[in-house]
Amino acid sequence: MKPTMAKFELTKNCNANCVFCFAGSNKGVYYPDMSFHAWKEIGIKIKNFGVKILNLSGGELFLHKDFERLVKFYKELGFKIFLNTNGTFSVENILPYLDKEDMIIFSIHSLGEQNDKITGVKNAFEMAAKNVLTSCQSKVQTAINMVLIKSNFDMVEEEFNYFNEYGIDKFSAFIPFAFLPPFEMYFI
Repeated sequence: MKPTMAKFELTKNCNANCVFCFAGSNKGVYYPDMSFHAWKEIGIKIKNFGVKILNLSGGELFLHKDFERLVKFYKELGFKIFLNTNGTFSVENILPYLDKEDMIIFSIHSLGEQNDKITGVKNAFEMAAKNVLTSCQSKVQTAINMVLIKSNFDMVEEEFNYFNEYGIDKFSAFIPFAFLPPFEMYFI
């Protein structure tokens, strides 16, 4: 048996400052990224190993300077692509590289201003909701990931219903539990 999926954290850089961040990203801090060439070589090696699906994430993967170029290259290699994003960057430029087998997974943790408070980004919900709609109207599969913490735990059904109206394909609620203080104050 061989692995069928690999997850690449393309960048640690992020434009958000989520209260629960488990990626260790800090908004405003620059972390050096691996080059296009390095990611290309890793992609070729895991393709030769038999991996079929690449899950690309970060930080915020749209911040990697070669993000679009990498997606295009990985699709040319024949990978199915899953993209994890906070949705604050337009998905329109990436959609032409993706097809119905691929998926954009949006991390949205509540509705409206509550999501903005959780992510530390003004208008994050508005931007993400617009991109979810754009994704749903394309041929690409669209998913929502919601990290559950004390401040949004009672919003799961409302958020699911809201985005279900858009025509999303998947919705996941995730409860992280492996944190030590000070993170525990954010969780149930």
